[in-house]
Amino acid sequence: IGAPGSMLLQPRSSRPEGLSENPLSRPSRTSSPHRRPLSPRDRDLSSYKGQDIVHTADEKELADYFGKNPGAPHYLTPVWFTREVLRKYYDHPDKYTVEDAYLRCGSLWGLRMDNDLPDHVVVYLGDLGHLAFQEQLYWKSFNIRPASDRTSETHYRRSFLAEFADPTAPDLVLKQKLIDLQEAWEQRFGWQLFRPLQNDDAHVLKQLRIPLTESMGEFEHQTLLLTKLIVDSLNDARLAQELEGVLPDEKSIGKLERFFETKGYSPKQRDIKLLRLLQGVRSTAAAHRKGEQFRKVSRELQLDDRPVSEVFRELLAQVNTMLTDINAYFIPDVDE
Repeated sequence: IGAPGSMLLQPRSSRPEGLSENPLSRPSRTSSPHRRPLSPRDRDLSSYKGQDIVHTADEKELADYFGKNPGAPHYLTPVWFTREVLRKYYDHPDKYTVEDAYLRCGSLWGLRMDNDLPDHVVVYLGDLGHLAFQEQLYWKSFNIRPASDRTSETHYRRSFLAEFADPTAPDLVLKQKLIDLQEAWEQRFGWQLFRPLQNDDAHVLKQLRIPLTESMGEFEHQTLLLTKLIVDSLNDARLAQELEGVLPDEKSIGKLERFFETKGYSPKQRDIKLLRLLQGVRSTAAAHRKGEQFRKVSRELQLDDRPVSEVFRELLAQVNTMLTDINAYFIPDVDE
């Protein structure tokens, strides 16, 4: 591990009145052998008591609850980043896993984080100090001024109230709900409603996320992944067996619709409409030349009027509602 890098810090106090919004950065230097010389980039910093500062992430130079390094930033100082910092890890699912509140590089290293915020990722300063130096530099390139004086409610409850708390970010929620439903359904009925992903698609669940940018290309790719998980993975063979046969040209969604109908599942129309919408987005967006069908889907989703990340959040939330209701109706005696 190389010498620790320095990071923008969460302010400990508000900016006094009368100071400029972007005061001239004058970070202090130290003779510590662990502190690198500060570059011009280091001077794009967070306001703290009227001036911009950075501080090393080296645990040996941070304060703690036992009186170590009085006056230094605390180990648990939250440091803020744009969500794009996670792209590298999502894009290499063979090496990394982005989990609820944790980033994992196989068995080599892990990083605690708060990834339950809509637009940011927050990591404790001291935890950043445990990363390899090059990894610290990567994170530093996404380091921003604090967007709030609070981390997510989920993170606060877990870290400071020692409470169990489920994530609220819809992509994190979906992954947990899908796994829970799969396990509960198989335990109850002896088969899985969604077929397990094959080796070539093993990355799908790992890569599914709220788009990190407002790029239509990223929206289309994420919709493709979501459709693979929820539509393409429907267990055709078992649905046909439960229905004691299939109708001519009946596809997966049609089988599921009839299955829901035979079981008296009341939100059937809502859920089937959602699945057909996802299938429509995937099939029309993947076309080389987008035609009237894509424009129809685009109007339904209001893609021209809203950020694509907002649209995708809404789709994820609707899928989560579907998974919750399926679990509650078909497996009422199994906790979600």
